[in-house]
Amino acid sequence: MVAVVLLGLGSHVTACGPGQRLRANLEDTCDPADRAMAERLVADEVLDLVPEGVRAQDKYTTLPCEDDDGLGAAGRTFISQGQYPAIRAFHKAEFTKRRWELRFEAPLESPGPGELDTTDVHVCFERADLPGVTLGLYFHHQAPLHYWVRFRFGERNQPCPTS
Repeated sequence: MVAVVLLGLGSHVTACGPGQRLRANLEDTCDPADRAMAERLVADEVLDLVPEGVRAQDKYTTLPCEDDDGLGAAGRTFISQGQYPAIRAFHKAEFTKRRWELRFEAPLESPGPGELDTTDVHVCFERADLPGVTLGLYFHHQAPLHYWVRFRFGERNQPCPTS
């Protein structure tokens, strides 16, 4: 049995589940700079951009100290009607208007029979004034009506893929 615990912290949710350590007092265990970055990113207007026909869900954060890979995240899940090309075009245009630079784009095709899905992010952006932070648009063939807009940050965060 797998259990996921959601903790409400202000206007968003912090998730703790399998592979994450639930801490009684996160204030004492996480880097204050990471906490400040998470708060800044979860409040960023790009998480409030919602294309027509799409419903935004709760925002969430994960601090690097809460993640087994040491990566922080701030993001939001969206529920769509499956109009991925229009969603992709909307977010690319809106992110670019806000000085995010497109660095990587992968096709939306599902993997074929017996093939592994190796693409983590489908559209990835970086900004020169936010080193170590990436902004991604994520789709997954096993959740065809859901997609995610997510910032990644932390010491171990990698830049956008190059291929």
